[in-house]
Amino acid sequence: MKKFLFVCIALFVFKSANAQYRGQTDNKNIFLSLGAEIGIPSNTPYNLTYGAAAQAEIKLMPQLGLTFSGQYTAYNYKSSLLANSDAEKHPSFIPLKAGLKYYTSPNFYFGGELGSTVQSNNGTGNMFVYALGFGFDVPLDKHSDIEIGFAYQNYSASQYQTTGMRVAYRVGW
Repeated sequence: MKKFLFVCIALFVFKSANAQYRGQTDNKNIFLSLGAEIGIPSNTPYNLTYGAAAQAEIKLMPQLGLTFSGQYTAYNYKSSLLANSDAEKHPSFIPLKAGLKYYTSPNFYFGGELGSTVQSNNGTGNMFVYALGFGFDVPLDKHSDIEIGFAYQNYSASQYQTTGMRVAYRVGW
């Protein structure tokens, strides 16, 4: 945990040092990102979620972006429960969401998304999904960033609630 905290602080310091590199003169309007996600479920028989996500963002104003995202998320059972039951496959979902990102500074944002998801391993009906979170971008060069985000995601089936982290490579033009 100490190493994770150190890495987050180091990235934040690096981001602050490079803030002048892009700042308010950044005129890119379209961004695409691809990344990995990991999370901790709340009040469930699962102990971990993991997956991948892709996101497109279109800047509506300098501080506001419209987002469209697709994910693949799998839930991992707690080992103690799995050993004592005839559990089915780990549930996995494919959420499709749209939302907004509000930038409080050139590289820090708050966001929210709404959408629909389907359980991919048995194709059961759609569930409503929403996510609320925040994150920051670590500039790599003029056109790319590493995006680090933290979010709470909840499905209409109340047993699927997750607090997670996303690390993605983001390109803008």
